[in-house]
Amino acid sequence: MASSGFLCDVTVLAAPLVDLLRDGPAALVWHPVHDLDRTVAWSQSRHP
Repeated sequence: MASSGFLCDVTVLAAPLVDLLRDGPAALVWHPVHDLDRTVAWSQSRHP
């Protein structure tokens, strides 16, 4: 399925709306969909 390949190649992030409204989109409130316990910057590259 094409969407499963997309999810392997592209990191999908989610953030609580309350955190985005309070801290803005640049805050460390983003969580990878496949690892919700981890917090990352929206601009963080998964390839160093």
